[in-house]
Amino acid sequence: MYSRRSTESQMDYMVRMHSSANFSFDQQKQNLSMDFPEDEGENKKSVNNAADSKNESVNLNCRICLSEEELPDHELITPCKCGGSMRFIGLSCLKSWLEGKRHCKETPIVNSYIWKNLECEICKSPFKDTYKSQDGRELNLLSYIIHDNSQNHMIIESVTQTTSKTIHVINFDAMKSIKVGRAQIAEVRITDISVSRHHSNLTLCDDGTISLTDNCSKFGTLKLLKKPLAIPC
Repeated sequence: MYSRRSTESQMDYMVRMHSSANFSFDQQKQNLSMDFPEDEGENKKSVNNAADSKNESVNLNCRICLSEEELPDHELITPCKCGGSMRFIGLSCLKSWLEGKRHCKETPIVNSYIWKNLECEICKSPFKDTYKSQDGRELNLLSYIIHDNSQNHMIIESVTQTTSKTIHVINFDAMKSIKVGRAQIAEVRITDISVSRHHSNLTLCDDGTISLTDNCSKFGTLKLLKKPLAIPC
């Protein structure tokens, strides 16, 4: 049996212990809330410093051959939207890689070259034909062959809505008039449904100009004028 006085004294002791515990907890909570912004700022600062040091440690190397040396034919370029260690590619490595994707048909009259999926296999960004070097030089990405000892030649491109590219190199020294069309008889073949079997002709005139004439095609042959042309009345 406990007396009433002893019970009340024990309750008072428990109340005092509870109050002191709450006071110490509130004080610790206040200290934590006051120290947290400083810790957060220090953490952000350390993260930013780590990111800066990481960016500084990235080397400029070719992602194909992993070489850091830049030569006149192996200048590092950024042909796509890839970043980090995949950002730079050496020009000679990229040209060699694209030659493996090239399909060619070479004849004494016309050389035809087709590149399918002329784009980055990672970010799917299309590659351009030419790039500017650091000293302002124009770097050609695509390579094709012009006929030996050709004094009169023309290079044309088939424009499509895809990332594929087709280039024809015409040698007018071997033939003055070139047939353009979809059939096998055409020296310049354009495999499009809107192109007739023998669509038009490209002819080298005596004054050195090229004449484009339609061959009664279904959809006709249009010419794009880049400057005004006077039509005689």
